[in-house]
Amino acid sequence: MREAQQFLEEMSRKGFNPPVRGRDLLIEGLLNAGYIESAKDMVRKMIKEGFYLDVSTFNSLLEAIAKYGEVEFCIDLYHEVCRLGLVPDINTYKVLIPAVSKVGRIDEAFRLLYNSIEDGHRPFSSLYAPIVKGMYRNGQFDDALCFFSEMKDQLYLHRTSAKYALLLGGRSKFRGLQVASSR
Repeated sequence: MREAQQFLEEMSRKGFNPPVRGRDLLIEGLLNAGYIESAKDMVRKMIKEGFYLDVSTFNSLLEAIAKYGEVEFCIDLYHEVCRLGLVPDINTYKVLIPAVSKVGRIDEAFRLLYNSIEDGHRPFSSLYAPIVKGMYRNGQFDDALCFFSEMKDQLYLHRTSAKYALLLGGRSKFRGLQVASSR
């Protein structure tokens, strides 16, 4: 792994810029080998050197890094590449919203959700569900139910929807409540 990283650095010093995809694979390899800080340094270096990340490559980097619990780094990276002009797609939000919700960063999850809507993406239940689940984990039961009602209204969920049952099932799991069919 180190040899591959040194090879890419040597190529760059000689004026040959390897493709982003090669760096992307190296970063994923570093993460898989447990070299999280080295992977993060490589991402920072790519951005500093002006390597253009397409949204697909960016999303795969985010997903790989988030999988290792580096949520703060992912959020900082998201803000940095947005500042540089990258326009996130819906898949960006499908990676970030669950990641930040899982670590209890509900305010950040809401910001990301509303950013996705401002970017023209139509919200759907798999963007809302991790937020509701995160709110349950944080003990924000009433807020979660209010947000769920908003989601239900905006997404036109029917009570027979699998997502509806899943979310209400989460309510009973976290709160020990029976889900009333009259709700």
